[in-house]
Amino acid sequence: AAAEAIADVVGTPLTPFAPVAAREDARSENRLSGTRGLGTFLIETCASLPADAVALFAFDFDKTLTNGFAPPGARLEERIRGGAHTLAGLKATAGLPNARRCIVTARADETGRVSQGKLRQVLSQLSRAQPELLEYFELPSDESCHQIVELVPEPPPSEGPPPMPSAAGASSARLWRWRDVPRSSWGPGMYATLLGDGQPVLLGGALFAAGYSKSLALLRACTAEPASPCARRAPTHVFFVDDAPHNAYEVHCELPGRLQEWLAHEVARGVRDQPGPVPVVRSLWWDTYEEEFDSKTIVPNTSGTDFAYLRDGERRDFLYAQALSHFGLGPMDIAERAQHYERVQKERDERQAAKVAALDISDAAELPAAPQQSVLDRRAQVQELLVAHGRAPRS
Repeated sequence: AAAEAIADVVGTPLTPFAPVAAREDARSENRLSGTRGLGTFLIETCASLPADAVALFAFDFDKTLTNGFAPPGARLEERIRGGAHTLAGLKATAGLPNARRCIVTARADETGRVSQGKLRQVLSQLSRAQPELLEYFELPSDESCHQIVELVPEPPPSEGPPPMPSAAGASSARLWRWRDVPRSSWGPGMYATLLGDGQPVLLGGALFAAGYSKSLALLRACTAEPASPCARRAPTHVFFVDDAPHNAYEVHCELPGRLQEWLAHEVARGVRDQPGPVPVVRSLWWDTYEEEFDSKTIVPNTSGTDFAYLRDGERRDFLYAQALSHFGLGPMDIAERAQHYERVQKERDERQAAKVAALDISDAAELPAAPQQSVLDRRAQVQELLVAHGRAPRS
């Protein structure tokens, strides 16, 4: 049951490109931990890369680069996860001659759709609460630089069936290209105008928003023509870091296959004579557990589709067990951690109930009449969120 539930979530291709088969071996070395985790990894990686490497460092935004929604006047480590350690790591990447950095955010509306407003949201937060990050990411202030693109068949369906690949040994699969979505169609009705798979990628400089289709956003980051002439070389190494294990796991499973197919398509389109080397992809989970329960620098999260220890509809199996196992957690580790989060939620519920009980009836009427259910029990609400964000199939 667990395998089937997780396969529905992380095994379904989110774009026309097929994911690579998931590896069975655990990759605990791709699990970062503690406030120094990201900074240490970046510094060590920069020191060990080949001299001719072209590296792309990609980061999730919320709870990866940020430490939650801290106000602008808060201390550095409250605004930027890892504080000075993370900034030192980013500085190391900036010292590499051929390195680029980008942000891939999953921010979307309640239906799982993305809009230009999400780019504005992140840019506004960066300028107000995390200005120290701005020097490491090329983020144009002019909104005329914003783009929305999608993958569409080549040629588009209206122009007839796609041609068969002409290159020897190339895949017989349909060819795809990036299409700019016209600005005239941006807005509430944009999704009805899309010609591809209905998963647009929004970008503004080094900032990408594609909902939970993060491997699609990274494909765009790897294959788009950079604006800077010094960054025209395709990446040889791609590093992606996320605080949600299932996001990092999906990129691990899907991005290498997408890149491999894209290189084959370039041969079929005559862009190159033979496929180039597939970049080395390393997708990492920056585990929040130590910071939530040991150093206590992050408030424990027990809700939402990104909650790592979410259970399935019958509360038997962990929905993201395959991802957690990939990053080195065993069944006992997962169960023990889940109990800690359940205890946190129970304590919150009890505190809320005590507040209500202490108030007069007239005051209590303005507050929730009962404590909020534990996230592990709100199955219907969780299922709706999962479906809206593309993490579970519609029943």
